[in-house]
Amino acid sequence: MKALYKIKFYALAATGLLALNACSTEDPITSSVTNYAVITPNNDDKNPYVLAPGETYEEFGAVALEDGTELDVETSYTRGHFTGELFDPNSTDNPRDFYSARYSAENQDGFSASQMRDIIVTETGDFETSIAGAYLSTVVRDGTASAQYTNMGYVLIWQTGENTFEISDALGGYYDIGRAYGTDYINPGGVIIANDISANDFSTPGTQTNIAFGGNSTIDSFSVDPEAKTIDMVVSWEGYTFEIHLEQIQP
Repeated sequence: MKALYKIKFYALAATGLLALNACSTEDPITSSVTNYAVITPNNDDKNPYVLAPGETYEEFGAVALEDGTELDVETSYTRGHFTGELFDPNSTDNPRDFYSARYSAENQDGFSASQMRDIIVTETGDFETSIAGAYLSTVVRDGTASAQYTNMGYVLIWQTGENTFEISDALGGYYDIGRAYGTDYINPGGVIIANDISANDFSTPGTQTNIAFGGNSTIDSFSVDPEAKTIDMVVSWEGYTFEIHLEQIQP
């Protein structure tokens, strides 16, 4: 039976001339069949896990199996998408943002696998007095729809005053999430004034500037469906029209 090896690659620099690649092997893999760890987060109804600011986080953990044999699971946490702050499961002061818990396990041959649980720190408005919350976003640009821009997670809306709210990205995550360009490509600072939520009476003053591309956007229309807990908005930016549909995620 042939022995399997995991190979490590190294970069070696020849000063002033060229870079060469070299490799070395670890100890051979002794098993004839490699079964990768299958990881299942517990409490799947808590993925995403919506956590109100000030609320205590509960770690539900995950189960990892290698061909039916349970493995140890290591849990770690990511930094916030917008703030860059590391999520602290023992704190009630994590900034409003979305994060992930990463569950990792290694099989007997040393191959690792992982699964994620999304964690969102946000208020969740009732659509009577507040539209705050975390939303899945679907964006149609200039009439063109694509799966790439469907149910993107996540866009945040938070309250800044008695009836005033702000949205994390006036383009609904089109470039940030849909194209995976990152938060340098958002249009922050979108202001929404809820004059009367039940009457669908909103004002959207001012403009928003894309951090990387530049150019000002305007929120041309904004309406809600309180029963469905959805928002529809139309945004103009640099000659493009973005039709944005937001669906609030429930705790």
